[in-house]
Amino acid sequence: MIKRIGVVVAIAMVAVLALAVPASSAPTPRFTLTINPTEGKVGTVIHAQLPAEATTQGGACLSKGEIQAGLQQLIAGIIANGQPPPSALQKVLLGVIGGGIGQLDLNDPNTFKFFFVLAFADPATQRPAIDETTGQESATSFWDPATGQGDITAPAAKRPMTYFVAGVCLKLKSLDQIDVAAVIAALQAGITKGGQSFQDCLTAVGGGDPTCLGNFKDLVGEVATPVITELVDQNPDIAWVAPFCLLGDNGEACGAPTAAAAEPVAEEPAFTG
Repeated sequence: MIKRIGVVVAIAMVAVLALAVPASSAPTPRFTLTINPTEGKVGTVIHAQLPAEATTQGGACLSKGEIQAGLQQLIAGIIANGQPPPSALQKVLLGVIGGGIGQLDLNDPNTFKFFFVLAFADPATQRPAIDETTGQESATSFWDPATGQGDITAPAAKRPMTYFVAGVCLKLKSLDQIDVAAVIAALQAGITKGGQSFQDCLTAVGGGDPTCLGNFKDLVGEVATPVITELVDQNPDIAWVAPFCLLGDNGEACGAPTAAAAEPVAEEPAFTG
């Protein structure tokens, strides 16, 4: 089936790529995220509950079904009206990716999970807190759009200190926001890498015979990743937040965050996957 031809892998990889780019606009902060516990040491698992507006159909976030349909519509729009227009083989490859998206299992918890993000954020830097054991930004986690629930682990960040657990949902771009040239470049890079045998396969697919695609699963997934990433809007409208005190190793408590430190929480943390 088409969904086995790399698109499932690509959807998972987008979690890394789509969240690696800092957002260019600030979402509206809402202090309606509920977390338990509200303080703890490094390694504490924090249970988060987003409010009903994040999970209600037609609310603040897209449903998985809306994401699926929206991605397919954007791909169809590029095929029909992309500027610059894709070539015939590029259109076939886009169609393969769109078909794979259409066959994804919406009941699979990993499907489109990268749209529903939790982060352990430093309010002063507006970025994920730095893990002192690695020197890198702490990893994000995800929340379930069906229940609004998700878990994130308190990293080995500077402590004691008050951080913010933040939940957001990503969106899709409109067709006029998409860099079609970037999409075409990704498609052509895959076609070129696959060589004549891949081009012959795409020609066959265009003629109604997709059986050869099984030989190119990894390549299609490699191409699908940047294509799907380009369709994702990095700028959520809302960030649901709650303060969390990361206690010292001996249980030292946090001081209250200063106004200067707390104010930047209006900005979205720049997430990494």
